[in-house]
Amino acid sequence: MAKRKTTKSAIYVSTVVETDGPIPGPYSLRAIGSVAVDCEGKIVSSFETFLTRLPKTTMHPDNARYWERPQNLETYLRMERLAVEPVDAVSHLINWTSELPGQPVLAAYNASHTWMWVHWYCTQYSTRSPFSLGSLDIKSHAAPFLCQDFLSLTKADLPDSWRMKTDRPDSVVGKAEKQACILTSLINAKRTLSDEIQLPAWTRKIYGPSVRETKRKAGSANRMAQAT
Repeated sequence: MAKRKTTKSAIYVSTVVETDGPIPGPYSLRAIGSVAVDCEGKIVSSFETFLTRLPKTTMHPDNARYWERPQNLETYLRMERLAVEPVDAVSHLINWTSELPGQPVLAAYNASHTWMWVHWYCTQYSTRSPFSLGSLDIKSHAAPFLCQDFLSLTKADLPDSWRMKTDRPDSVVGKAEKQACILTSLINAKRTLSDEIQLPAWTRKIYGPSVRETKRKAGSANRMAQAT
């Protein structure tokens, strides 16, 4: 008899990247910061690495102005001082994700941008990427949940209780931790709402009862059978 294929639970990897420009190739990825959280919102592990520039690449003027800001100088100097070759940085990332207790899913406030950089570097400097072809976009989940327009929603519109309160300088992994705090707050808020919400009658006519309703009825039937 063939063994049943077991699937790991998802573990969300809140990831922030620092780059020299908008796209990989002409510009370089300079830093990756990640914080892994489980489906309950508990922080499991963190990761940070800095990368040397690719040959013959430049820095985009917008990114140059970003690094010239006084509040970003400490991170930039640390990034320059601790940078390793891209192949080593990618190897460290893959080794770290392989030890996580679940299937890693990249999560970011702007997931398409972050996933693009990580995937490009992983496929360029390794035989595989630790993440699937999909990613979890925090903004896409937050906008409808908060009844906000996707295009106009910014982090300033998020509930203050979702923010991590810290006076520490914004390191790359620190930004990933703050982002993880937003993600876990959103997960918990959705879980609380899903426990309270009931499907309207018309949806039950079309789609049938929800999984929760089916389990509740089965539980009631079992209790009645045991009582008789």
